Amino acid sequence: MKTLVLLVSLFATSCWCADDSSDSLAERNNEMLASLRNMRALEKKAEAGKERLANSRQQLQALSHSSGMHEERFEQLHSSIKDTLREYSSAMAERSARLSQLLHHHDSHSNHQPPSAADGGVYRETYGYREDLTAA
Repeated sequence: MKTLVLLVSLFATSCWCADDSSDSLAERNNEMLASLRNMRALEKKAEAGKERLANSRQQLQALSHSSGMHEERFEQLHSSIKDTLREYSSAMAERSARLSQLLHHHDSHSNHQPPSAADGGVYRETYGYREDLTAA
């Protein structure tokens, strides 16, 4: 969660390119937003997986005590649930790495100040993205 907050704050405070490649900048911003959405979804799945793991463990322990289930079978089921949680964690780590790459790429191309109204232009800011309305 801290990583997500950090990435969102980095995205929100990043500078914009001064060159005319607004299409590629918008494309990168859209990629980053999509990655953030995917990370949030994976984070929710991981949290749900953790809750399912805890609930399943409690249910299996209760079942084990009440039905005399063998400890080996209990551990197999528990291991299966943990594997599922690891898959979610792995997918989340991959998304986080991809988003970090995108942010690094974006930051390396964003060393200039954004245009301002003092330049004679009219701008609209949406989700941290500044759009030039002068030509419109």
